Amino acid sequence: MSTVYHCWIGAILACVIQPSAVITSKDGLEHTLTAEDALWAARAASWESYGAKHPSSTPTDAQDVLWALTQRYARWRGQGKDFDFVHSTRTFSQPLSPKWASKDASGCRARPDLCTDTILARRREAQNATWEDLKRRDAERGTRVVETVERWARGQLPNSLPRATNFAQPGVSKSHMEKNPTSEVIAKRGGHWYISDYPATKWDDDHVQVIPLTGSSVTLALKRGVIDFRDGFFDVLTLKWWT
Repeated sequence: MSTVYHCWIGAILACVIQPSAVITSKDGLEHTLTAEDALWAARAASWESYGAKHPSSTPTDAQDVLWALTQRYARWRGQGKDFDFVHSTRTFSQPLSPKWASKDASGCRARPDLCTDTILARRREAQNATWEDLKRRDAERGTRVVETVERWARGQLPNSLPRATNFAQPGVSKSHMEKNPTSEVIAKRGGHWYISDYPATKWDDDHVQVIPLTGSSVTLALKRGVIDFRDGFFDVLTLKWWT
């Protein structure tokens, strides 16, 4: 597997993950993943999962979060909601949600105990994390979030939790199940309950897939000094090919 990292030297040194996959569903969804999708997915997977030394941590934490977010997005789109993957992810993930981003935001006004200065600082860190920040966080926490997102963004990450569209800590999950009796608990791991909400409870295991793109879609991006050939990148400043 060739990596999807690309770093180039221009006005600013930068690194990105360039996805090359499509989210599809049996409801007819076809969403080509973007670099922005990958970055917000990585932020969510990093801040919604525990570090490797935490007693609740499991090897599939980041994978589970990514697939729950992917299937949650597909569920909403299947029900006619016309919003993008980033919106779906940010509105669900508390560390990334605008409604929990400041003391004046709606969530914080309702629950100021969940919006202390320390908590808000962590959320700002999550919402502004770069790929370099995420790689440093992986190294510090003993996790492999960036590598897992890379595989997801290439359509090479197996679905660890078919039909899961929701997750939360046990207390919140119990309340959700009481209010939504048609929902089903798919798994309890990584400090979360993973839940399937109707109509996802009726889906086949392969209802939602992330499928690799085929072909060599060429994009000229001379503003950043890069020609993107999907399978690799040619840096016009250093005259190097990156894969």
